[in-house]
Amino acid sequence: MTTELPSRADVVIVGAGHNGLVSAVLLARAGLRVVVLEAADTIGGAARTENPFPKVPGLRHSTGSYLLGLMPPELLATLDVRIPVLRRDPHYFLPTPGGPGSPYLLVGSDRAATRAQLTEFFSPADVAADDAMQAELAALREDLAPAWLAEPLPVEETAQRYVRPALRETFVALVRGSVADYLARFDFRSELLVSMYAVTDGLSGLNAGPDDPGTGHNFLVRRPGSRRGGRGSCGRRWSGSARWPGRTSSRAAGR
Repeated sequence: MTTELPSRADVVIVGAGHNGLVSAVLLARAGLRVVVLEAADTIGGAARTENPFPKVPGLRHSTGSYLLGLMPPELLATLDVRIPVLRRDPHYFLPTPGGPGSPYLLVGSDRAATRAQLTEFFSPADVAADDAMQAELAALREDLAPAWLAEPLPVEETAQRYVRPALRETFVALVRGSVADYLARFDFRSELLVSMYAVTDGLSGLNAGPDDPGTGHNFLVRRPGSRRGGRGSCGRRWSGSARWPGRTSSRAAGR
């Protein structure tokens, strides 16, 4: 553990979570003297799994580590970091009232099984709506794949540069608008399905309601497979110790 801070630094990063550590590594590699400050006894931020319940010491709790699945594999390769992950499959479970035998939905990597459940437990209109939405999101994911690691641009410029003409207005409206407005475009008949998509992807991590502008952007980013090839989806959970290059400590890290 580093207990003394260096006399000078080019950059001071407050917080040794995964974002702070990534920044520190890249800045240090660029030749800058970097100091990372962390108040907690351990580093990692959302990369940690903790035991926060004294009466149940064996019950482990994620601090948000499943979101590390959103880290692009290209960035992991650049950092030379190994982060073991487990794919969460299925990644949605939607029960309905009524007890045993009531309709339900398990959404996972098996698209055919998901579609079969939609057909059995919901309506043909819901199947058509879900097919249309998934196809549109897949097209947006494909178009936006090069943009995730590029320098951020204004929304309209991003649409002009990366998104196919037929989906540019849709992309801008989704990013600037609400998840409720986006889902309403597909004429789902089941309010349960709409609620599942809105809450799980549109509102997760936000202090917002489904009609609030900006929740559409959250929905797009958090959709499983939003990163290149679906490899960086929210459906992954960090499952062990990450090996970070360079020297770090729980209090301060200097180069």
